[in-house]
Amino acid sequence: MGALIEMMKQLDWSPLLIPMKTAVAATVIAFPLMYRNARAAFELVDPDLIYAARTLGMSATAACRRGMYLPVPGLRASWRPRRQAI
Repeated sequence: MGALIEMMKQLDWSPLLIPMKTAVAATVIAFPLMYRNARAAFELVDPDLIYAARTLGMSATAACRRGMYLPVPGLRASWRPRRQAI
């Protein structure tokens, strides 16, 4: 493996030696899509559910804590790795 890396360095194949660039590029490309889906998941949470929990006797902290679980399915859908069809 070391000989292969030395050969790549001699041929100046630096993009193949730095996978961090690929990871950064993939993150930059995917972030807007994940952000848009995550924002939609939080916006679709009905605030009336939190108010209903408060009226039924739940404390504000508990209602907020329970309310944070409501967008989880949408967040999972936005961050799930996609499999490409062959």
